[in-house]
Amino acid sequence: MLREGKTLLVVNPAAKRGHGAEAGRHVLRSLRGELGVHAIDVANTYRPKHAVALAADAAGYRNVIALGGDGVIHEVVNGLMKIPEADRPAFGVVPVGSGNDYARSLGMPFPPTRPYPR
Repeated sequence: MLREGKTLLVVNPAAKRGHGAEAGRHVLRSLRGELGVHAIDVANTYRPKHAVALAADAAGYRNVIALGGDGVIHEVVNGLMKIPEADRPAFGVVPVGSGNDYARSLGMPFPPTRPYPR
């Protein structure tokens, strides 16, 4: 469940052999429709460890959602842990990877509904 306030969607556009970009656009449209255009920002990752930096700078957000595979999820978690606990945003996952081990370990249902071609 999302907390009320601003949300940052961190997207790995290269996830699932490039389908992460399309999935990111789909999820962004859905979230903006539900939360409002100004309630969500999107940040694409462009290199290894980029998601760590994006998440570490997310102290002003109430929620941070990682969209991609295990790598970007791991990086976002590491970045969020650099924020003091009292200021740390809630964390969410949209699994768009090849293995999705992290999402499986959370007991997320599989196969998840995917907004992109397989």
